Amino acid sequence: LTTGRSLINQELPNSGGRWCPPAVNRVKFNFDGAVFSELRNIGLGVVLRDHMGKFLAALLGRCNGFVDPLLAELFSLKKSIWLAKRLRYRDISLEGDSVQVVKMVNRDGEDFSQYGLLLRKSKTDGGNLDRGTLGELEEKSVYRMQQGLVISASVA
Repeated sequence: LTTGRSLINQELPNSGGRWCPPAVNRVKFNFDGAVFSELRNIGLGVVLRDHMGKFLAALLGRCNGFVDPLLAELFSLKKSIWLAKRLRYRDISLEGDSVQVVKMVNRDGEDFSQYGLLLRKSKTDGGNLDRGTLGELEEKSVYRMQQGLVISASVA
């Protein structure tokens, strides 16, 4: 990502832990990853809803041979971006529950970790999710839950 202001903003906790709709005329992709250690695979899921909460689409998948939670979250993010492009949505919100993903997306420069290639591919697929195309990226506390991620983006 390019240098500039941080995309992470703190918000007050969501007192109900409920789904929050996107802005009017925007769609929201909720994504999550899961690890199934005994099966030696990761699962991913994406649910798409409009600003009224109407269900529009879903995507489920799994990757065999992996048991890494962060990898599961990153694959879910990547598939969300892929689905947005496939369905030709340009003004979207993405929401997940991994603070690590927020930090990785916000980090400037190249990521040389084992996740770097997947992160770069996700950014490329999303039109280089940089500060020019991302509306905002928030780290958001959810009542009695893990902190989450909200990305607003225009996907080319």
